[in-house]
Amino acid sequence: MKVLFLKITWCWMLVCALAFAACSESDKEVPENSGSQTEENKPSVDNTKTEMNKNIDNYLTGYYLWNEEYKGMTRDLTIPYEDSYENFLQTTLMKMTGNKLDKKKNSSGKYSLYSYIDRTEKKVGSKALSAGVNHNIKKDDKVKSYGFSSLSIVNFINEDGSDTGDYGFVVQSVYPASPASTFDINRGFFILEVDGEVIDGKNYMNLYLELMQPTRTGITLLVSDGSGEPEEISLVPTEVEHTPILMNKIIEEGGAKIGYIVYNAFDAGYDNDMLDVLAQLKSANITDLVLDLRYNGGGHVISSMMLSGCLAGSGCSSKVFQYYRYNDARMKAVEVTKKETGNEYDASAKYFYDLFYYDNYYGVNLSSYDLSHTNLYVLTTEGTASASEVLISSLRGIDVPITIIGEKTNGKNVGMEVLEFDKGNYSYELAPITFQYYNAKQETVPETGMNPDYRVADWNDGYVNFGEKAEPMLAKAIELITGSKVAKAESRGVSTMKVKRIDAPLPELKLKRLQGAIYLNK
Repeated sequence: MKVLFLKITWCWMLVCALAFAACSESDKEVPENSGSQTEENKPSVDNTKTEMNKNIDNYLTGYYLWNEEYKGMTRDLTIPYEDSYENFLQTTLMKMTGNKLDKKKNSSGKYSLYSYIDRTEKKVGSKALSAGVNHNIKKDDKVKSYGFSSLSIVNFINEDGSDTGDYGFVVQSVYPASPASTFDINRGFFILEVDGEVIDGKNYMNLYLELMQPTRTGITLLVSDGSGEPEEISLVPTEVEHTPILMNKIIEEGGAKIGYIVYNAFDAGYDNDMLDVLAQLKSANITDLVLDLRYNGGGHVISSMMLSGCLAGSGCSSKVFQYYRYNDARMKAVEVTKKETGNEYDASAKYFYDLFYYDNYYGVNLSSYDLSHTNLYVLTTEGTASASEVLISSLRGIDVPITIIGEKTNGKNVGMEVLEFDKGNYSYELAPITFQYYNAKQETVPETGMNPDYRVADWNDGYVNFGEKAEPMLAKAIELITGSKVAKAESRGVSTMKVKRIDAPLPELKLKRLQGAIYLNK
């Protein structure tokens, strides 16, 4: 799984690996047990697991942004390191008080961490390389899927407004060329039953996991578009490419030629695909660009830098893309940190920094994809985080005009230097928060999120499919561009079904994280 990427040199990946793998003399000073668990409930661990926690602990001691407080803690290295939720990393960092920028409170008042460690089964074989840009970041393998990219939960309600007790899923986004898209099941459809099973408060988590990560050979769904009678469809999971580019099209309205891109993650494996989209829009002479980042939780910051450079144009050359603040020890060790991160150091600003890409993005001249002549509109929600916020912040840092439409963004102004490694039969991603970022004006993203210039709700008693002119956020952009309002949706989006969206907890998905992390791969 993922969240937001900034930059790491390839030598830095080696430095990380060495720092992680080494059980140095400093490991001997780490307490083996905090004494907080009894013999009866202490988890069963072996020396190999404790050794892994020592290495995680060693990495946090050196690189966690709040490492001074961390080093002063008593850490229990017997906590299992591989569990999705109650692992050593999660349990230990949640006990800290000074790492407030690593903790995020959701609408139900519960906290979660941006930092994570993720374990997946090690795959045998190689991935297909991306052609063109030469940063050597590859596309992930195709994944067996029904095609749902994101779902949310609703409660069905009676005429008097009381709950019926039945739940449902509403489709937020679908991957192109997937089983769901083949049946024209897309954004705004309601899933009422799964294999004849009515969705309720007891089974929704298991059914959600099945819909997002199939284990069955196929399922039958009872679905409705919110306007007509429900119908049954049968889906068989197939290998689906989890492309972050869910849609791109040109909308002609009121004399304007509007480019529209739904971009769900800054995945550098798809940089060439994004450049192809930008080239099409440039050759079509679009006048405006609507960049839909409403569910884009981040990814590789180099991809954010690439797209930002294309949107800023030649004016971004030699200008600061982002400043970075690391922990105090790393800020003092300027030459070491420069070598580790590949960043330069600005002695007057007292930050490390990197510059926009433009003339040369890993062998590609971005001037061929320059869209700086277009007016830029960005669609956002609370799911807009990390590298998405970096794009907005960095462009505003050099005074590129941007109009934000939608809801307040996530407010993630910190990032990770992500360590990927294999051990035994598993692959791991270790991603603690290691830096805070600022734009060229030395402004950081507010931790409460960026406010939109025009507030438009993502949920309006339903959803309208991406790219439809009546979709509320897109409709507002078209109104601002053309000066004329767009007619409201006739069916989906303003549902005839009595539902309300709820903030029920959802299980974590075992996917590589591009959401919520900032990966610094340079």
